[in-house]
Amino acid sequence: MANISQTTMPDPSTLRDSTQIVLAADVLDGFREDLDEQFTLTFFEMDVGGGGEPETGGADENGGADENGETGGYVRLIGSPVEIKAASEFLSRQGVSIR
Repeated sequence: MANISQTTMPDPSTLRDSTQIVLAADVLDGFREDLDEQFTLTFFEMDVGGGGEPETGGADENGGADENGETGGYVRLIGSPVEIKAASEFLSRQGVSIR
């Protein structure tokens, strides 16, 4: 009989934590261009609906922004674990708290 090593699947929340950062959209003001230039990240914008749950979907003619240019939602930064770690360190150096 062959010796088969049993491996367990990693917890999905652990993988998610190492591949994304979720921040309030207004926190990224002034950092988004730098993040986009320095790191390989995808920016996924989410609005918070009336039920408190993030909503995704199409943007209105203002790109999801209100009359003041505020999105009022969140931005999910998605990338490889290496890119997320580097982006997190960058944001921390800029004074942004990452949980």
